[in-house]
Amino acid sequence: KYLPQIPRKYKARSRLAQEAHEAIRPTDISKTADKLQLTADHQKLYDLIWKRTVVCQMAEAQVAETSLLVEGQGKKKYIAKASGQKVKFDGWYRVYDKMPIKEQELPELSENDPLDLKKLDKQQKFTEPPPRFTEATLIRELEKNDIGRPSTYAPIISTLYERTYIERQEGGKIIPTPVGKTTVDFLVANFPEVVNVTFTAQMENNLDLIAQGQKTLPASLENFWEPFEKQVEKVAEEAGKMKIEVEETDQKCEKCGKMMVIRYGRFGKFLACSGFPCVLDKAERLAGPCLNLSLSLIR
Repeated sequence: KYLPQIPRKYKARSRLAQEAHEAIRPTDISKTADKLQLTADHQKLYDLIWKRTVVCQMAEAQVAETSLLVEGQGKKKYIAKASGQKVKFDGWYRVYDKMPIKEQELPELSENDPLDLKKLDKQQKFTEPPPRFTEATLIRELEKNDIGRPSTYAPIISTLYERTYIERQEGGKIIPTPVGKTTVDFLVANFPEVVNVTFTAQMENNLDLIAQGQKTLPASLENFWEPFEKQVEKVAEEAGKMKIEVEETDQKCEKCGKMMVIRYGRFGKFLACSGFPCVLDKAERLAGPCLNLSLSLIR
């Protein structure tokens, strides 16, 4: 009863997935982690792989879900909702030591049964904005939108760091820098089609069609390049006029006494005097150990 009638087969969820590699699985399913002489870490990893391999071919678990709606009687009608669930057949849950879901049974009631209010807890909650991306959640977003391929995810993110478009905060959160914000504003204003989230997916699809012989490379390049080249020539002069936001500091310039600000250069952040014509720049480790900056003065 724990095996499905037909062996399960899985397809890649991403249309652009490269499926040249086999799945990671045990060479002998009869060899469980406790039968092998492995280190503690290796045993945990093997056990994880073994269990995932087994459960993907097991019968589905059956869970009974119950919803209870209670309508309050008074000047205003309020509806309270409670949900419960109970496992009727454990199926693939049986492989795991701990049940993946929490069972919660509701009392047996019939429709229109009267209920007494025993306690009322009042809470005020506010909606929260979505959290900042981490490298892991950013990669999931790339996969979700068919941007890039598994082999290009790491280079995409490392390029954003190298060009100081993004930086990592405590806890692994990624935030855009002033350079990144200015770049995005410029590209969205002048090249909306290129920076659209669907552009890369469409380009990848065209490359696949070219590889399959359904499209030709010259025609595809021409369709993209001609309008793109004209737009580049049109906005080339405006590119040099973009101003990058600076960050204020509480440090004073050692030459003129005016306040220092944080600017962005080729190698990351540096301190610069806000006064003109004073041109004191001071490179420091302002962005953490990921940037290898000189501590010398640059005049």
